[in-house]
Amino acid sequence: MGDNKLMCAVCLLIINIVTVSAQSQQLCNDTQCVPATTCAAVLNILKKQPVPPETRAYLRQLQCNLESSIPHVCCPTEDSRIKTEENELNLLLPGKDICGITYNSRIVGGETTDIGEFPWAVLIEYEKPGGKSIFNCGGSLINNRYVLTAAHCITNIPPEMKLKSVRLGEHTISEEIDCEGLMASEYCADRPVDLGIEEQIVHEMYHPRNRNHAYDIALLRLKENVTFTDFIKPVCLPISIDFEKSLSYTNNRLTVVGWGVTENNTESDVKLKTEVPLVPNSKCFPIYKEKLNVQLEDSQLCAGGVPGKDSCRGDSGGPLMIVDVTPTQQSWSLIGIVSFGVGCAVQEFPSVYTKVKNYNQWIVDNIKP
Repeated sequence: MGDNKLMCAVCLLIINIVTVSAQSQQLCNDTQCVPATTCAAVLNILKKQPVPPETRAYLRQLQCNLESSIPHVCCPTEDSRIKTEENELNLLLPGKDICGITYNSRIVGGETTDIGEFPWAVLIEYEKPGGKSIFNCGGSLINNRYVLTAAHCITNIPPEMKLKSVRLGEHTISEEIDCEGLMASEYCADRPVDLGIEEQIVHEMYHPRNRNHAYDIALLRLKENVTFTDFIKPVCLPISIDFEKSLSYTNNRLTVVGWGVTENNTESDVKLKTEVPLVPNSKCFPIYKEKLNVQLEDSQLCAGGVPGKDSCRGDSGGPLMIVDVTPTQQSWSLIGIVSFGVGCAVQEFPSVYTKVKNYNQWIVDNIKP
């Protein structure tokens, strides 16, 4: 009975949204024209209430078979599922003119980042008994309200600790204002911004005791909208990125960023970056299976395994990135979330990352305007 009531409510909502304009017949090129209430993609979109104007406009574009008294839409088939997923993400995330843009032209070489470089990297702050606070995980800003991080950064913390806030726009933790250059030509960043956490969303399939840390992904909804600046920007998600082309451009090397804050309490005062090689699943998965009896999944990827360079140089929950190259610009896309590994930079043991692209739909389903 509850399901019938829900379907009736959804049907009324679809009628109000989809049939509000009398457009000409929509041709469904690579999709099927079906009743809207039978289209899973449409029903997923309508889970988020209220429906924002841009989403309503998108749904109207899907309508077809206007002669029918029942609302019909061009519903994605399996072949066009990815395209629909991209459309949904594009409605909720900033475009390539905003996301993934970084500034790093002032200093060349070294592993210390420039001020303003990778402005989506954030620190997650925890409160300990007695009111003392520590930074113990990282994350990535993906739009003006959400941070993407690892599930274990929320569930695998001591019971006496609690999530406190997210720090954006940080470079050197010990400095109130970050500057570089000589006195006469100093370049200074804005003060970092600390925002409270309104909601914690851990993937429902994540289990802290699973040895392979599958589904190690979570969202943090901030209490306030973020104002983008040169020092606070979102990273792009891998929506339509040509992964193979980008890997060729970067010579199969990825970049991990953070302050080195891990569960082992190693840390850096300054935001660091390092390049790590991508390790094919065909090579990485057998290592974990044969030596540790850990069965990794397709929703995970491996990188590193090179002495002196690993995600120990970044935060748990922090970003693993690739440069997305187009004819007009280059921007950074988030392809992995630091999940777990064996020690730090242990040769032949790559670190394991959550593969973000596999969770595009989960992100769509769990963020709201």
